[in-house]
Amino acid sequence: MSKKKRGKSSRNPIGSQGGTGSGHTWLFRALAVFLLPVLFFTLLEFGLIQTNYGFSTDFFVSSKNGKHWVENPKFAWQFYSPDSRLRPHPFSLAREKASDTIRIFALGESATLGTPESAYGFVRILERMLSIAFPNQEFEVLNAAMPGINSHLIRSIAEDCSALDPDLFLVYMGNNELVGLHAPGPGSQGLTEHLTLLRLIQWVRSSRTGQLIAPMTQVLAPKQPKGDQDMDFFREHRLREADPGRLAVYQNFRSNLEDILDHAANAKVKTVLSTVAVNLRECPPLGSLHREGLSKAQLDAWELAYDRAVDLLDEGQIDQAIIEFTKAEAIDSEFAELIYRMATCFQRIENVTKANTYFSKARDLDALPFRADSRLNDVIRKVGRDHTDGEVVLLEADRLVGESVEAVNGVPGLETFYEHVHFRFSGDYRLAALFFDRVQSLLGTKLGLGDGEIVETPSLEDCAAALAYNRVNEGLLESSVMDMTSHAPFLDQIDHNSRREASQARLKERYGGLNTDDVAETFRIYQTAMDQYPDDWNLAYLLARLHFTFHNFDAARENLKRASELMPHVLEVRLGYTRALIETKRFEEALREIAIMQKMAPESAEVEAAHGTAKSRQAANR
Repeated sequence: MSKKKRGKSSRNPIGSQGGTGSGHTWLFRALAVFLLPVLFFTLLEFGLIQTNYGFSTDFFVSSKNGKHWVENPKFAWQFYSPDSRLRPHPFSLAREKASDTIRIFALGESATLGTPESAYGFVRILERMLSIAFPNQEFEVLNAAMPGINSHLIRSIAEDCSALDPDLFLVYMGNNELVGLHAPGPGSQGLTEHLTLLRLIQWVRSSRTGQLIAPMTQVLAPKQPKGDQDMDFFREHRLREADPGRLAVYQNFRSNLEDILDHAANAKVKTVLSTVAVNLRECPPLGSLHREGLSKAQLDAWELAYDRAVDLLDEGQIDQAIIEFTKAEAIDSEFAELIYRMATCFQRIENVTKANTYFSKARDLDALPFRADSRLNDVIRKVGRDHTDGEVVLLEADRLVGESVEAVNGVPGLETFYEHVHFRFSGDYRLAALFFDRVQSLLGTKLGLGDGEIVETPSLEDCAAALAYNRVNEGLLESSVMDMTSHAPFLDQIDHNSRREASQARLKERYGGLNTDDVAETFRIYQTAMDQYPDDWNLAYLLARLHFTFHNFDAARENLKRASELMPHVLEVRLGYTRALIETKRFEEALREIAIMQKMAPESAEVEAAHGTAKSRQAANR
């Protein structure tokens, strides 16, 4: 008996002191399993930061002199890879905001940044509106938009912006949700529906530890196409409206949007939240897909009715074309091209209600959905209306832009947009004017306005003059857009070639007669604007580009020198200045500039090419 008792006692020595000791042991073990790895990675991350390993993934980094915040060219690497060409637009923002300054951040994608030229986008126009309307008030309007991004990146940008004492956010986003980062498609790795996991992956990749183990985490990065994105690439990424991945995109978009507004609320920042306007009337779908489950007999019948309808439409027999299109629609109503053609038919017989309905439906069915669709705009509306505290103002730009006097029957087209989503100057002005009213309503007290007082919107002509927007630049922009739309993903649009020929004819008609007097007037417009806004680097940079076009290299050099002084951290500006120095045979100065750039960007192929050009031209003295 005694042996059994001793044996029992020896098997449970702690238990003989009571039950709580065993529980503490397992608790300590569990904590150790959890806390030790956390402590290890925390210390590792801290050590990597202290030793300057890797790179910052913040949107803002300190300038060389420490007095300003400038853009981080590596910001997008945490979402994609170091091969990514995505870069924030250049900016320079004082680290310490003056007490009498109103600081505004614009958040969005390429339509917010301004394409094809950011210097003429709606944010720049709004900035000029504010300076003209309130000449005694200091404004800092920073465009934090980037081309090709979506709400997954904008969410992080908003978080960084909220830490820099802003007074107002302007949010205009939604065009890249269904085709950009984490959208459903061949490169999505099936993760679209798992937002928490997507954010965890991004968080790991944004850390210095994540950069240390980059070869392991690179597999988690979104797949990027090799070379140019041709039509074969885009055809592989077409997406049906009924694709279940779309629902996850709308849910992710809402979550990201709510987070952006939460960042604003936590920083006590007011927000103008806008729906997204797109070209509905004169932008045929970029891609079309038949509904799933269509039999061969049904497809044959559909094609027969569709082809007959197109022939009738070409002959001008609109009513008969609608009858045949309706037959095809009864078989398959999901083919975006069919719905768009029906919209144009109803427009031609002035059935406004049906035309508008079908234009909107064609946009929603577009299998290459680069345009914000109606459901994304509905998310924006719902989120905006849910915020009833007065800190968020909803701007329904999709509706209000369509109500402009230039739009036809409330449906915007080429009078407003260059192509699918990017505004012409008049469209950007219209959008800026809408934001201008909302900015006044939210910041009336800071602007010194009384209750209900609104300052009249500066005219389009005044804004154009303040930005040096002119007929010569207008023609150059039209030409660049025509070149852009001559490539993927626009090639599958209805009548692409004939519409391109029509664009060429319009370009020649409107701008083919430009002469030396027009050019001289353009230079005068620039000089007037620069006298008024001497610290606007965009003006100096754009004027220099224009001088390059006409081989005025001395004038280009002086303007690029000024732009470089204002934005010394921008490689593109310094490269332009270096090229101007070479063209004016100032080789030693050029080589000094190149030495600076080699330190700024030691792996830049452009800098090395400039170095080779400078040395060869110096040797030949030409």
